[in-house]
Amino acid sequence: MLVAGLQNCGHNTLGAFGYNTALDLKEKLRTRRRDELVQSEKRDRVDVIKMDIEAAELAALRGAGETLERFRPVVLLELSDRALQRQSSTSADGFALLTQHGYRFFGFAVDTGLSTPLEPRKRFDSENIIAVSGDTLPW
Repeated sequence: MLVAGLQNCGHNTLGAFGYNTALDLKEKLRTRRRDELVQSEKRDRVDVIKMDIEAAELAALRGAGETLERFRPVVLLELSDRALQRQSSTSADGFALLTQHGYRFFGFAVDTGLSTPLEPRKRFDSENIIAVSGDTLPW
C-alpha cells in the first residue's frame, strides 16, 4: 500500500495515487477476497458493504461476487475516475459489474442529502454512491 503523509492520509491506496500526493512509505499488506472472508467467518447475512478504498473498489467488488449474489447487500462506495484510471479501471466498470448482479444506483442530492436515482455517466469525481439490489429502496 502506498502511504501518504498525515495531511493526505485519505489518499493511501493499493494502486497509484490519484492526486499529486507525496509518498511517505510503502506498506506490505495481506488482502483477502470478501467472499473468502464471509465464508471463513461463517456469516449468514451481509446487509451492507461500505467501501472508500481509493480506487480499489473494482477489485474489491470482483472479490465479492458470491456475497453480492447470495446476500444482496446495500453497497456504499466512493467513485473517483481520476483515481480509478490509475488502476486501469473506470466508474463504468464498477457500474457494469454491479448491474450484472442486479443493482440500481442512487446518489445524494446536494440540497437535501437525500438519496436520488443516479444514472451512470462518463466521469465521477470523489462521489458517494448507493447501489441497491432489485426493487429495494436505499433507505
